[in-house]
Amino acid sequence: MVTLVLTVQVIQFMLKNIAQYLEVVLVGLAVETLKAVRIITDIIDKKAATVGYEFQLSATGNITVDAQTFPTNSTAGTFSTLLGNGTLTGWLVFPNAALNADQADEFSTDAVQGAKVVIVRNGLVEAFSSNEGLLQLVVGNVTYERAGASTWNSAVNIAGFTTTVQVYAFDRTSRTSSAAWVYKGNF
Repeated sequence: MVTLVLTVQVIQFMLKNIAQYLEVVLVGLAVETLKAVRIITDIIDKKAATVGYEFQLSATGNITVDAQTFPTNSTAGTFSTLLGNGTLTGWLVFPNAALNADQADEFSTDAVQGAKVVIVRNGLVEAFSSNEGLLQLVVGNVTYERAGASTWNSAVNIAGFTTTVQVYAFDRTSRTSSAAWVYKGNF
């Protein structure tokens, strides 16, 4: 069971942003929308004992699973070129040292600074971790799993630094649901 809880403050913030957007986009309708938002806000404010609303994911939806395996497209000789031109795919492990700032700049996001595992698909970083022993990583509704033994293990050049990298294929499994969020009550 998945439950979503929204506080009164979050709902008021969302309503305010919707009203501001409508005011910019649809000036004529915005006045009426702002009146409606004020009325809703007044109703929420009058329910002083209510601090939030609870929604539950309906059990009637269908779950769709998309599972794919991504072999690496690199070798020790092509790694730096594929990284540089944004076409690298693989589960990359840096066993000797985490990526420094210069090395991180070579990836699609420099947020990988400090990472010892980087999962890259078609040049885009999909996930990363500072735990080099990681065999599985869950990000939202997507699960990444290191698949099998290392495809290759060698020293490569990343941003002028000689870096040992172990490269693996990986499985990517995403799950989505057609279920709807159903209002369960307030608290």
